[in-house]
Amino acid sequence: MDLSGLEILCGGPIKSLFSKTREFDPGMRELVLRAVEALRDRGAVVNSAHIAEGFGVPDLTSQAITVRDLSWCDSCDVYVALWPTGPDGLPYLSSGTAIELGWVASLGKPIVLAWDEQRASSYSHLQRGLDAVTAVEFADLRRVAQDAGVLADAVARVKAKGVPRAHSGAR
Repeated sequence: MDLSGLEILCGGPIKSLFSKTREFDPGMRELVLRAVEALRDRGAVVNSAHIAEGFGVPDLTSQAITVRDLSWCDSCDVYVALWPTGPDGLPYLSSGTAIELGWVASLGKPIVLAWDEQRASSYSHLQRGLDAVTAVEFADLRRVAQDAGVLADAVARVKAKGVPRAHSGAR
């Protein structure tokens, strides 16, 4: 599916995926790179803090990061969250991704939540219930890791769902 003209914000845990030696998790790095490449290959414009910050510790103030990410949330057509679970079976902590999900949901933006489908019950009620307030496609992160095109297809489907009724008169 062609995603030309769509602006996508691709988020996910950052801080909790650094090792003690300050190396970013190589599996998540590869997943982000493949996901962004698949979306861009279909014509989308993709913003990603992971990539903008070089998978490292940003040389930005907290205020600058907040302003940048809110701007990306405001301008995106679809928000994509790549949210893996750790060895303990629990989703990696990510206050930033949770805040971004709240921002885009309150704006009535469509969301693709790529998560560990086999451990869906380990995610919070607010993550699992996002489809009650905005258009959401849930994608299995394992399938996305095998074929990033699955993510692009989920973006096309969620965008086609349109603005949910709860937000139709809000903006």
